[in-house]
Amino acid sequence: MSQPEFLLLSRLGVSIPDASPQALQTTRSCEGRFRVLAPCMRPPAKGAMTAQMTSPRHLPTAPLADYAGEVITVRGKGGHPDTEYLIYNAKSPSIRATNLQLMEEQRRKREEYAVSRMSPDKLLIDSQESNDLARRRVLEHLQRINREEAQRKVEERARERQRRLERELADLRAVEEASAKEAADLLVKKQAERHFMQQAVLEATERKRQEAADVNGGLAAGCAAFPWDEVSQNGALQREKCLFLLDANRKLAELKKIEQQTRKIEEKVREEAVLAEVRTQAEKEKRKALEKKRRLAEERRSASVGAQVKTAPAAVGPSDRSTCWFLQSTGEDAEARRARERELMEANKQLAKETKRRRVEDAERQLQEERRRLQESERAHMQEMERERAEKRKQQAAVNQAALKAAAERHEKRQESHRDELDLGIFHDDSSKVENERRRREQLYRDELKRGIEDAREARRGAKEREAVEEKRLLSLCETEARRTLERNRVRAAERREIYRKALDEQIRSKKTETTCEVPATHRGPVMKVLYRCPVTGELLLPAQFGISSTRQRRSGWNW
Repeated sequence: MSQPEFLLLSRLGVSIPDASPQALQTTRSCEGRFRVLAPCMRPPAKGAMTAQMTSPRHLPTAPLADYAGEVITVRGKGGHPDTEYLIYNAKSPSIRATNLQLMEEQRRKREEYAVSRMSPDKLLIDSQESNDLARRRVLEHLQRINREEAQRKVEERARERQRRLERELADLRAVEEASAKEAADLLVKKQAERHFMQQAVLEATERKRQEAADVNGGLAAGCAAFPWDEVSQNGALQREKCLFLLDANRKLAELKKIEQQTRKIEEKVREEAVLAEVRTQAEKEKRKALEKKRRLAEERRSASVGAQVKTAPAAVGPSDRSTCWFLQSTGEDAEARRARERELMEANKQLAKETKRRRVEDAERQLQEERRRLQESERAHMQEMERERAEKRKQQAAVNQAALKAAAERHEKRQESHRDELDLGIFHDDSSKVENERRRREQLYRDELKRGIEDAREARRGAKEREAVEEKRLLSLCETEARRTLERNRVRAAERREIYRKALDEQIRSKKTETTCEVPATHRGPVMKVLYRCPVTGELLLPAQFGISSTRQRRSGWNW
């Protein structure tokens, strides 16, 4: 416990034993008990209202007032805290008292003015005129101030408008400059791209021309002749023919170039294969020769060992025979190797001839295939054109047939009408009857046309009515669904409220029935407020009635 709390409890006469007894288990519903939990300025009031003195050091600083030494305490009801009103003597009258004083002064002036009118006096008249002159001067000064203020506002609005226009113009200039810069950049970029494309086109054209010249110079025998020197009456046909031949020659040259490249690659591959095979055969022959040499050396060593065992005459014969056999076998091996080499050369020649023949056959077959594809594409194009022409002829024939049929029907109707007129003329020589019949038929036609129009109108009206009925039905369905949704939401809200109410009731019942430890009640301290006593009327009023703003009240740190 702190020292201020101890001093306050000592002042209130509350004794605190050394060993506090165990708290009794009682309910919270205890009325009429006041316990001190924290230090406060004064003890709670027993009655409804009391007036007590407070120490000056606890007084708040109130503007335009002096502390009167009075405190009014109002006890709060319904669990609300108590309220203490500190009484201050105001140094200035309240707004209402000031208004009353002004009204009293005006009434007195009116009475004096009425008296002065009833009894004219030179001093009063002079004072009245001086007052009128002063009032007029004040009014003129106020009018001049108002005019200057109005002129200043007009100039300020004009300056603001000018600044806004300048800002908008600056924004427009910035946008125009940015757009111009973007347009210039885009133009430069397009020009660069156009120049690059032109250079690429020129290079491609030059390259194609050079390739065509190379192909035409190297493969002049395989290209078709160009009919430039022929005299033709139709320049367009000649140009188309020349372009077609040019495309065909270009394709043929490309095919021949591809064939040459393929042929070179195949020849190179075959030559490498033949060389590899020759190398393999040479390796095999070399290994065989080495093996033979090794066997001959072994036989020679074995023969020399046998000759040492036998006699000298007997050893001479086999030695000569072995030498002759070695020389004979060596000559036979060289001859066989040369024969095999000749056979390999002949086989290589045959393979080369076969490869060349096959390459020529492949080129001819590819050329024939390309020509066949061109012919098939041309044939398909011609068939498509013929089919389109036949379709157009069929459509034209159908249109002509329909026109002829309509004309025949009109002619037939005209003949029938003419025949009817002749019949009418034969049987009824009177022209009025023919005219009446014609009018009757026209009337029937008009009536039938009107009936058709009315039927169409009725159909449209019925469709509109059906649409309206369908729309009403949909609206009713929507309204029904909305009502159902609202009803469901209302029921859910009611259920939630009922659940919440039951939970609150349960909590309240649990709070009432449960036993708790007897501890001091948690009451807040009293709320301090300030009242000013008006020096004119003697009424106790709030500080706002004396012209003190809420800002100054909050600065003082009190709940005014």
